Amino acid sequence: MTRSTWRVAVALTAIAFAVVPATPAAAHGGAADANVTSNYRTSLTEVPQIDGLSVDVVDIDGTIELTWTGTGTLIVDGYENEPYLRFDSSGVYQNQRSPATYLNQNRYANVDPTATADADADPEWTQLSAGRTARWHDHRTHWMSTTPPVQVQQQPNQRHVIIERWEIPLTIAGQPDVVAGTLTWTPPPSLVPWIAAAALIAVVTAGLLWSRWSRIAAAAAASIGTIAFTIDTAGYVALSSDTLANRIWEFAYPAAAAWATVRLIMHARRRTPDPTLAMFVAGLILAVMGGIDRFDVITRSEVFSDLPAAWTRIATVLCLGIGTALTVRFLVFLAQLSTARTPARSPHPEPETT
Repeated sequence: MTRSTWRVAVALTAIAFAVVPATPAAAHGGAADANVTSNYRTSLTEVPQIDGLSVDVVDIDGTIELTWTGTGTLIVDGYENEPYLRFDSSGVYQNQRSPATYLNQNRYANVDPTATADADADPEWTQLSAGRTARWHDHRTHWMSTTPPVQVQQQPNQRHVIIERWEIPLTIAGQPDVVAGTLTWTPPPSLVPWIAAAALIAVVTAGLLWSRWSRIAAAAAASIGTIAFTIDTAGYVALSSDTLANRIWEFAYPAAAAWATVRLIMHARRRTPDPTLAMFVAGLILAVMGGIDRFDVITRSEVFSDLPAAWTRIATVLCLGIGTALTVRFLVFLAQLSTARTPARSPHPEPETT
């Protein structure tokens, strides 16, 4: 295998690594069943002040987490006031006859409950956990359509209270109570300034990569992008309540970008004359995973992160601009290298001898 062929093979491998996220990381950036950005915000405004009860909204998509460590039994009602969840000293149970058990399996309740689902039937309890905490996606807490409400369609650039008071009925030790909150529409940020910033970063970085300081520029640019990518990932993980293994896996791509960045720093110190595969690996990971995969933080107002939304947008723009410049620089070099190694054909081929 020639050197240029080897470079192409490794480049294709890096592309496959960057554009096909591993299953354990599905919850960051492109999850099919969980949103990490939105223009809606679900907020809690009322939780019963009872010892042993804790309620929280754990994401921006209306997922409720309830913990009951008090005495007696706590029942969460479904959408037809039927018993849906039961909490007691032995664990958490779900009513298999409750329509909510099946409707909650889809973001917009686009499922057909089984024939046995009947809100008027006696509960059929199945234990979910021996613990005292449960999570469920409650449709009462979010907007149940991909089409925005009328007031948002008429004035999309203004803040609107969509649901002034949503309620989840509870029965605690035989006494009725509720958890309540609001749903608010927050207009998205303007897209043009962020796109312009990403383009400017890409152009400036590319100019430095084609200059006499290309080695130092590549190492510095990759370092900035990797730091931004790592901090952005840490902000997401800080709020995530996923398993420890999945939270650790979220740092796989920043770690790969950091490895490539270290290689670029070593090449800069050794004055390696040509762009290297480390440039391509760092650029592709930053552009795809740190930029494209996080692009929705630029187009949505609410971001699932422990960091301010402005920082996640800055990190995304840095990754997108720097990653694009690094990737393009290496691909141009690779194209030039392949062209230079292709032997020129003679316009007058010699006649064959018999």
